[in-house]
Amino acid sequence: MDKDAKPCEAKLYSDEKSSQLRESIRSRNQYTLIAKLPPEVLSEVFLHAELASRKRPDGVREPKLRFNFSFVCQYWRIVALSTPDIWSTLPENLGSNWSSIMLERSKNAGLTIDSILRDCDTPQGKSFNSELQKVVATYSNKLVDLTISCDDTMPQEDLQMFLDALPLSAYRLRHLRFALDAFSRQWPTIPESVFSDTRLSTLWMKGCDIAWTSSLMRGLEDLKITVGRSTSLLDFLDALKRMPSLKHLSLTHRSPFSDFPLSETRILLSSLQTLNVTLQPRDFVNVLRYLVVPASVVVEFRCFGSPDQEDTEIWSSSIRTFFSSMKGNSEVGVSTFQTLSISNDPNTKTSVRAWHQQLDGPFSTLDITPNFLFISRTVEPWLAGLFNSLPLSNLKTLKVLGLPSQPLLIQSFGDLPELETIHFDDSTQITRILQFSDIEDSSPIAFPHLQNLFMRCIFFSKINNSPRTSVDSLRECFLNRLSLGIPIQKISIIESSNIKHDDIRALSEIVPSVSWDGIEDYYGEEEDKFYA
Repeated sequence: MDKDAKPCEAKLYSDEKSSQLRESIRSRNQYTLIAKLPPEVLSEVFLHAELASRKRPDGVREPKLRFNFSFVCQYWRIVALSTPDIWSTLPENLGSNWSSIMLERSKNAGLTIDSILRDCDTPQGKSFNSELQKVVATYSNKLVDLTISCDDTMPQEDLQMFLDALPLSAYRLRHLRFALDAFSRQWPTIPESVFSDTRLSTLWMKGCDIAWTSSLMRGLEDLKITVGRSTSLLDFLDALKRMPSLKHLSLTHRSPFSDFPLSETRILLSSLQTLNVTLQPRDFVNVLRYLVVPASVVVEFRCFGSPDQEDTEIWSSSIRTFFSSMKGNSEVGVSTFQTLSISNDPNTKTSVRAWHQQLDGPFSTLDITPNFLFISRTVEPWLAGLFNSLPLSNLKTLKVLGLPSQPLLIQSFGDLPELETIHFDDSTQITRILQFSDIEDSSPIAFPHLQNLFMRCIFFSKINNSPRTSVDSLRECFLNRLSLGIPIQKISIIESSNIKHDDIRALSEIVPSVSWDGIEDYYGEEEDKFYA
């Protein structure tokens, strides 16, 4: 079937295939599909299942129907999740013959278990959890991937009892994940003896505790842990020393660390690819000072709450020191990082993300895009404080979106002689970006290499003396730069108001490349009056 088929055609094809396969089941027996479905038919099913998927508002595609299969060997799990329409006729309870047949026919194939524990207050929930324990114990020699989750309604004693009763000899187990929401109870402890024979490469733990000295912490490649209680920093760092192959580290620590190391010995994580750390502001100093990572690592830093001015200085200073250590670490061939992205998530954690490349020189790109709307009209103090600690002299690309007073913010960065491209969406005083000075000021233009402007959601003024920038004043700035021999080469204007085709033609006479979405009044007259 053509992959470019329209959604309606995909649905018709999906319905047709589903009908044919279900008829085959009814005419023979309910296990025919599992035992006899040929690979070429499976490939067709995968195709139509993908085409029949629908898009969510966030752009992610999802199947029309969803299933929660409690456990299934890895191959059949892929089949089940990829063909929701077809497998809807099959039983999904653990005690069914279908489950046993799937396990028997999987032979030595790696087994994946992904299950949600149920409340033991009900007979069904208690039976389900007991059956799950039995399956884990019986087939532990085939177990490759184990994921167990539950919500905070499950009593603490029932959850701990379930964990203590997991007798495993899972020598093939490589991926272990516990996602136990524990906001209304004490966190259970994962007994180390349960997994005595494992050689894990992935360990994810949320809502539960484990001893940092555990053998499970050794030789990991992917570690993701959310810690709820105060933890010994010394034990945590000792655990990292036993992970020379660690590629992905994610640590969320809600309480301050305790028991700090006496020495300044640093830990080299030479294989690390991603680093995600969420801490109290002052704990950044205590953790980052001991870590040395490659420049190719992808970094994301978050701190709980909105830091005050003192916390901001400590926070930004620890980040600056951390990045400086990356630059000076010759053992992993470190160059300086290239891109920094700063944003805030919906619960106002402060976030810094940096992507590193093996290139010489300081920042080449700075991206400031909060995920929420600022209430105030001024730049947050923590943001300005962080900028003061960044090496921006070689900055080439600047993205400032969703912030108030963007031109003034850019002006506060100081001289940016290498800046070539700016993205922004603030219509006030755009001329400050082009001139870095008031019209009457005779100071030199600070962005001599500026060539590209990407403007979005700009409310152009209809008069020249408005706080907002008019198209005429923008054109005058372009002419001024042209006369000085530093012309703008490219501009892009989208989703903006009070701009017409004649304005675009006038700008095109000065700027070689002008891109416009053709919408003269994107937000309408009422919205435009509001921003006037």
